[in-house]
Amino acid sequence: MAEMDAADLLKAANPLLIREPDLVPAARYYDQGFYDLEVEKLWPHVWQMACRLEQIPNVGDWVEYSNFGKSVIVVRARDGVKAYHNHCRHRGVPIAGGKGNEHGNCAKSGFICPFHGWRWNMDGENTFVYGKHLFRQELLDKGELALRPVRVETWGGCAFINHDDGAPSLRESLGPALGALEARG
Repeated sequence: MAEMDAADLLKAANPLLIREPDLVPAARYYDQGFYDLEVEKLWPHVWQMACRLEQIPNVGDWVEYSNFGKSVIVVRARDGVKAYHNHCRHRGVPIAGGKGNEHGNCAKSGFICPFHGWRWNMDGENTFVYGKHLFRQELLDKGELALRPVRVETWGGCAFINHDDGAPSLRESLGPALGALEARG
């Protein structure tokens, strides 16, 4: 079998390659295979604008951000903006919203699982386990019960999330565009 050159490798990795900057292949907008590649290779690794900061002005304010079946809670905590996977650590059901683009304030009640009533505060710490006496102590480890964080960074009045802990920072990802954007602001 002959070796593939760089152009062939690129075409194999991206079957709908843009060859002309002014002409985007129309199939990119409807091709299921291309969509599947984006869901697998792109969206889990890029920064996504989850909300404007004015949507969460007060401590405890939260919004749900959902994209490609992954729901994230972005919350204004006492020490800044945080983000968590939106699911109960016990049964996996959404603990906030669940219908997409919902919002609220968790300062008094925290996040409550509708299934068994388990609770978490805005810092992601589990504060209540219903029927705690029914679980072995090793199953109640605080670290295991805490909400799973999602990377969050703020810039330009927005909160951005990234599911990839190894991805470059938001500012690194914006690269040279950052200077141009800041000059316009």
